[in-house]
Amino acid sequence: MKRSSLYLSQSAIGSARTMGELTALQRDILYVLSGLGHPAGVDIERELNDYYPSGIGNSRFYQSLNQLVDKGLVEKGSKNARTNEYSLTEEGRAWVREHLSWRRQYYRRMEIA
Repeated sequence: MKRSSLYLSQSAIGSARTMGELTALQRDILYVLSGLGHPAGVDIERELNDYYPSGIGNSRFYQSLNQLVDKGLVEKGSKNARTNEYSLTEEGRAWVREHLSWRRQYYRRMEIA
């Protein structure tokens, strides 16, 4: 197995970590953030609840989001006195790019078959 295609490059994030360390919900949060810019948490949660048929639950969502902040993949800022906004860090963007690249190789194989 080609290790470089599965693991994020050292230059991309400074250490060999993978998206495989994250839960599916955490990966989905990163993808939603990559398309929304600087949304409030409630906006991210709304997008995900539209995708997950049984919903994700407020507690589970914010726990996952805060873990991504702790891992340095998401930055938490203040929109106003009551609302936080979130965005991908450079490291978070690198994780999404690397993961998309890894997935594309399998989509291409599917298209060929």
